Amino acid sequence: MKSAAGGLSQSLASTLSALANLPGGGMVVLGLDERTGFRTSPLTDPQALKQGLALKARSFTPPVRLTISDAEADGHPVVVAQVHECDPSAKPCRIAASGASYLHGYDGDFQLSPLEEQAFLAARSAPRFDRSPVTDATIDDLDRELTAEFLSSVRDHDPHGLGRFTEDSELLCRAEAVSPGSTPTVAGLLTLGIRPQQFFPRFVIQASAEREDGYPPSSRARNQTTIRSPACSTPPLGLSAISPTTVPIH
Repeated sequence: MKSAAGGLSQSLASTLSALANLPGGGMVVLGLDERTGFRTSPLTDPQALKQGLALKARSFTPPVRLTISDAEADGHPVVVAQVHECDPSAKPCRIAASGASYLHGYDGDFQLSPLEEQAFLAARSAPRFDRSPVTDATIDDLDRELTAEFLSSVRDHDPHGLGRFTEDSELLCRAEAVSPGSTPTVAGLLTLGIRPQQFFPRFVIQASAEREDGYPPSSRARNQTTIRSPACSTPPLGLSAISPTTVPIH
């Protein structure tokens, strides 16, 4: 609870960090004063407070995710901000300016000790967003030639592991290139898709060639090219051909 009668308090930064590090996140209510038994305090400009909250949420690494809404208490306006838990793969949530991170305790927010920070880092896991199915895509959005090369390569190089699955559909599912319903995943489209930009317009690889010795120092990169699909076209003169390579989905 924060009174916020004079605006956002300086202690709000540590509170947002602490709640983002808390399992399940937490909630901040602006307009209730803890020092007066949680009575309402006048909020002269709730809209400015909401804008300030949204701006402050960007000052963390990673940014704090908030769901901000209006409410009333005893007939007076209050601002409620639901603080979502930070993704475990990115914890601890730090204040970008100072690098400090916090935990919430019974009577306040406490800066993490080096040992507590190490525990968060040890618990990190690789992001798994690329296994999500792309609902608008179908199996026909995967390049048939690339998919056949991928299946053949897996069976040649890993015959007793992933390659032991004889059905193509099961192997692709086990590799998480498609979901159990045969819908391509994000990873499947990026590695085997005919045109990933149909679903992810900004996903491209920009490449260029430059002299190995760095001479002259001011020279610009030459032979620039933009790769828009796994089955890329022949690159410009000076760039070696880039051919699809079988890599783990994750």
